[in-house]
Amino acid sequence: MVKDTSVTELSQVLSIEPSTQITFRGDFRDVVSVDLSLRNSTNRRVCFKVKTNYPHRYFVRPNGGLIEPSQQQTVTIMLQPLEVIEAELKLHKFMVQAIFAPDGPITGLERLWKETRQENVMDTKIPCVFEQVLSTKQEVTQVPRYRGTTETEINGTMAEVKPEVGAKSEKKDSESTSFAALLIVLLILLCIILLAYLKLK
Repeated sequence: MVKDTSVTELSQVLSIEPSTQITFRGDFRDVVSVDLSLRNSTNRRVCFKVKTNYPHRYFVRPNGGLIEPSQQQTVTIMLQPLEVIEAELKLHKFMVQAIFAPDGPITGLERLWKETRQENVMDTKIPCVFEQVLSTKQEVTQVPRYRGTTETEINGTMAEVKPEVGAKSEKKDSESTSFAALLIVLLILLCIILLAYLKLK
């Protein structure tokens, strides 16, 4: 598909930090978080969205919202635990989209995004870099950057990221706690039945 060059792409109005790459550094067997700073240096309100081409790997808080003039918004990106370092990590990218919000009250951000023409959307793509730090030896292993995917290929694969604040490790802890509580209840019921049986004898 040939890209339409008749439409002029708008420059990003948000100041994004980091702007060149998002570096995840840590032991990937646990959740690794990175903060993304979005600053609105204009005199107009700006709506934003955060997308990625691998949404099942991340939680983002918040994944969208409204930034008032001269204000800043911190976005926390949480990489979910990995059993092994996979080759797909070389392909991970994030995209920050922004549009100017109209004056006056806004009835709904999703509706506003749907009604906005594509040529009025400003977007910035940021590649990811992964540096694994083993907690025992503090050895750093960097996953090589992948340079074979073109911008056109990435455009069609970006998706919104889940806004949930929980992580998989927290979910596992919760499930373990629930199972232990259920086991205790079953043991208590078993003791009650045994006592009742002994009294009947």
